[in-house]
Amino acid sequence: MILKLKYGMSRVEAEFRPPRRFAELKTKRIATLQKPEEIIAQALDQPIGCFPFEQLFKKAGNVVLIVPDDLHDTGGTHYLPLLLRRLKALGVSMREVTILVAGALGARRNGVPHLIGAERDELGHPRVVYHDANDAKALEYAGETRRGTPVFVNRLLVDAEYAIICGASGYHSFAGYRGGPEMIVPACAGRETIERNLLLACDLAEGRLHPRCYDGVLTGNPMQEDMREAFRFLTFNFLLHAVLNERNQIVSAVAGEPLQAHAAGCHIVDDIYRVPVSHMADLAIVSCGGYPHDRNYLEAHRALHHACRVVNPGGVIIFVAECAKGVGSPYFLPGLGNEHLNAAEPQNLGHYRPEMIWALSTAQKARDYRILAVTDLVEKTARALGFTPAASLREALQLAQTWLGENHSCYVIPNGSSAAPEVV
Repeated sequence: MILKLKYGMSRVEAEFRPPRRFAELKTKRIATLQKPEEIIAQALDQPIGCFPFEQLFKKAGNVVLIVPDDLHDTGGTHYLPLLLRRLKALGVSMREVTILVAGALGARRNGVPHLIGAERDELGHPRVVYHDANDAKALEYAGETRRGTPVFVNRLLVDAEYAIICGASGYHSFAGYRGGPEMIVPACAGRETIERNLLLACDLAEGRLHPRCYDGVLTGNPMQEDMREAFRFLTFNFLLHAVLNERNQIVSAVAGEPLQAHAAGCHIVDDIYRVPVSHMADLAIVSCGGYPHDRNYLEAHRALHHACRVVNPGGVIIFVAECAKGVGSPYFLPGLGNEHLNAAEPQNLGHYRPEMIWALSTAQKARDYRILAVTDLVEKTARALGFTPAASLREALQLAQTWLGENHSCYVIPNGSSAAPEVV
């Protein structure tokens, strides 16, 4: 057979003779004929675990809408104008509405005013504020979690009379799920809070990630549990999250009491993206699914993270990731050194960068597996990551065959950034 895998904006391909024990791991193909606005409206009309939207927000004042900085990629072009129209219809003055753009390390200027541009005059120009994790004057202390995380959050969340969390339900490589509590810590938190929470994913003494810090894991996941404890320090009235398919199309939505609605969104995400398998394999061939999932290594890491869950220790992973934009951060490669990881001890927090979590994860994977990288990363960089560069998919397949011999098992994961395989 000809194996074809997405690579940036194009594809790579090679002749592939599947071994006897072979399977292709794919997510469910979900589509809908409903318009996105209809899906969002239905969720708002049938909230989970709370009073109807109209009853909660009739003539409300001092309303804060928390939206993600990747608004266009989370369905925000559909849910934000609809939500604002609903609030206005309930007698809420747009002078009383603030849109807080969340972003863990400084929200990107995602064009919210332009997004609602055509309706902005009609809606009354709601205020837009971009969260900055480094702006101490904009932060308020809310408490300290049992794991020792001091919770500093954007002051608007403390002062708000009504708060609505918007976004999308999805997987998070270390915290289990994004959305819900993750929209507050780390997305609306101060830098120290973000760093302390991320450090919970690390076992620095062992130089490994915490074994429960993985997509789809809530119970026993120290990052997620810490986020949820911090979340309960504040009051949030409502959550509205879209669920998107691999084409970034809204296929479902949840709304209602924040934790209950978020849990419902997580169940939908599991149904679409979790891929159960019966056994580990000796070889995984994983593509990120092309651009934008492999634009840099920090983005592409997600697919590698997924593949490692179904490969035997010491096995081989062929990692297909263009990474045309390089590693993705100037702080990442220095984090691969143990001396930098040791500097992430809580007492030395000033030396810590969040990219070191990805560095620790990469170093662990390079120790546990033999990783053949089909990539545009320069050879020196690929080897610094612990990978063996391959000039082509064909060369990578030949090397894997040489290392493993004939009698091996294999998974092909064509959209590794989305598919979360798990042995059950």
